[in-house]
Amino acid sequence: MNAAANTPHPVRIRDATLSGRIRANLSDLVRFRHLVWYMAMSSLAVESRGTKLGRSWWVLEPLALMGVYTVFIKVILHRGGANFPLAVLAALLSFEFFARSVGRSMSLLKATQSSMLSVAFPRTVIPLAVTLSESIRLIIAVAAYIAIAAPFGVMPSPVTALALPFIVVEILFTLGASYFFAATSVFFRDLSKITDYLFWLLFHLAPGMYTLAMVPAKYRIIFAFNPFTTFFEGLRAPLLYGLAPGFSSVQTGIVFLVSVILCIAGYLYFLRREGSFNKVVV
Repeated sequence: MNAAANTPHPVRIRDATLSGRIRANLSDLVRFRHLVWYMAMSSLAVESRGTKLGRSWWVLEPLALMGVYTVFIKVILHRGGANFPLAVLAALLSFEFFARSVGRSMSLLKATQSSMLSVAFPRTVIPLAVTLSESIRLIIAVAAYIAIAAPFGVMPSPVTALALPFIVVEILFTLGASYFFAATSVFFRDLSKITDYLFWLLFHLAPGMYTLAMVPAKYRIIFAFNPFTTFFEGLRAPLLYGLAPGFSSVQTGIVFLVSVILCIAGYLYFLRREGSFNKVVV
């Protein structure tokens, strides 16, 4: 018998340093890329399973919220201005993407915690797959928004494409936030309850139910500290008004830089805490 066949394969020892863990994890993410796609597609399929309207709820949910705000602001308070429903809907699409991505990343990580002891896969897959599935929902919802806006006389133009860079920036921001909040929620179970109120507070402190143009110029610098301001206007201005967003390129650059930093920092934070997940009692 060939002696080489009886020779045991050398055990792969992973580098325990942070840089070594990053290299190993990124290699695992590439190796498990099919799992990321499978989890994302499964998530989209499960959400619509057992419902009569199926994937139509991806658009109907923000439309229902838009209807509530329209009745309250336009019908009862007689405020809002022209195309108020479409202005609110654009902000809701952006906000729902962020809130759902972070919320579902926290819940799915905790739900799969018991299987972490027996199934070997990188836990960084979970927020990545959730954000991917919600990104697909967002893109479909934006396409539906363009179709819904057409009967109101709002037609797409070349400027509409300006919404794409802001969508990409928000995806980076959301992925970083998903990593951070998901890792923290394993050790602090009340976090998901807190974020439900925190995120809605940030929504109402940003120009969600009104446009940035309605805010006095001297106060706009305050709104600029809320990242949702950039995301809402970055989606609303090109889609609804056919205009570039009403803030400077400096603000856009800062939000892009913050989003990239948050994405990297959130991923590194998740990676550092990942080793302690199994120590938490389910």
